[in-house]
Amino acid sequence: MRGIVVILSASILLISCKKEDDNAPALEVIQPRQEDVATIGKILNKAVDRQRSMPPVKEPGRAHEEALAVFQHFWNPKMLRRYGRHEWDTELYADAKYLIVQRSLEVATRRDDKWPMDELRYSYRARDRREDDWDVETIANFSPTVSIPDTIVVSLTKELSDELQGFLGGDLTEATTPDIMNPAQARGESRMKLVAANTLVRFYSRHWGDGWHLISHPEVEQILFDREYRHALVSFRIVYQGGYALYDKTSEGWKLATSTIDWIE
Repeated sequence: MRGIVVILSASILLISCKKEDDNAPALEVIQPRQEDVATIGKILNKAVDRQRSMPPVKEPGRAHEEALAVFQHFWNPKMLRRYGRHEWDTELYADAKYLIVQRSLEVATRRDDKWPMDELRYSYRARDRREDDWDVETIANFSPTVSIPDTIVVSLTKELSDELQGFLGGDLTEATTPDIMNPAQARGESRMKLVAANTLVRFYSRHWGDGWHLISHPEVEQILFDREYRHALVSFRIVYQGGYALYDKTSEGWKLATSTIDWIE
């Protein structure tokens, strides 16, 4: 298993997916520009104000109701250790003052009585491999209510996404340099903006250099249910790794049975 080098300061998290080299020079620690910190703070606070003026959207249907209940029990970026053993630090969001929750969610409900666990791994998510056995829908205005102590949770609306993308820019290194396990990294002006943003929240570049992970992870890619809503599988991502969690419905509600990290980019 590859080592992970993590350098934490009050201003930035720098990550290398290569095995640590004792003879390598120390990574540069960049101080945030205060004007950038002020700008990202204004963006996030504006989003909070907009969210307060928007009532939660309750989508009709049993699948939506159950997905909301599972998600609200599952999602907590400040408790990453509960999702399984992985190569990343479990304290990625420990100092984040803001967390950003996703605004859409794909849900699939089994049409028959089968609950074939061997087929519900990460590799089974492709729509064309399950469309005959599942009813699949996307909740476009997903509005979970999540409370995390000493943290402001804000929903990633399109408006907020556009503002954050505009702030961070798109100056990223080429992915897979020098090898395929190295994700794209922010550079130049985007690096400076990322340093500032990470004093309040936490963002990561996408592995292949096609933008940013703006959602605070775990990002739930999909929730699968059996036909009677007695069992659920949550497919999720934590930065460049991911896996699945299994839930069972009890008389007291949804309970997490197990969670496993089983893939890496």
